[in-house]
Amino acid sequence: MDMILLGFLMIRQFTLYEIKKVMERTVSFFYSASYGSLHPALKKMELKGYIHSKKNIEGRRIKITYSITQLGRKKHNAWLKSDIPQSKYHDEALLRLFFLHSLPVKFQLLVLGEYTKQLSMRRESLKSIIDKNSIENIPEEEKYGNQFRMLTAKYGMEQMALELKFYKNVMSNIEKD
Repeated sequence: MDMILLGFLMIRQFTLYEIKKVMERTVSFFYSASYGSLHPALKKMELKGYIHSKKNIEGRRIKITYSITQLGRKKHNAWLKSDIPQSKYHDEALLRLFFLHSLPVKFQLLVLGEYTKQLSMRRESLKSIIDKNSIENIPEEEKYGNQFRMLTAKYGMEQMALELKFYKNVMSNIEKD
């Protein structure tokens, strides 16, 4: 999670609330975090000298803004340059499909039908993110970086299109048998 937080702080300063919201709008289809995990991670990174926090009083509330330090920039850039480890693939839908034969056909189709509906909705959500970012007035200094961020959303859309096709074919084969 540290590298995700540092990555966002490479773009600009954020409050904890803003980080949570931007994560929900951008990386949530492949990574999610709760407030309960974000706050300790930010504190830990501040102790290591990767980020700095600044308290501002707005009305009656204390607003804490986080920014990246030079050490944090070096750490994030070193991570970006390092080898990408091959992760184990974890997919709950495939795991369920592996054992789905133990349910009656009616329930097999129900489970897969609900999953394809969820995939379609998530795909539409990603499409709206892409559409919004293509028409939004993006500051000139963020346009280059935004292209890379939008590639992750496009990957998600293509991945979900592939999954939808696969599971619809599975459902079709179940119906035929």
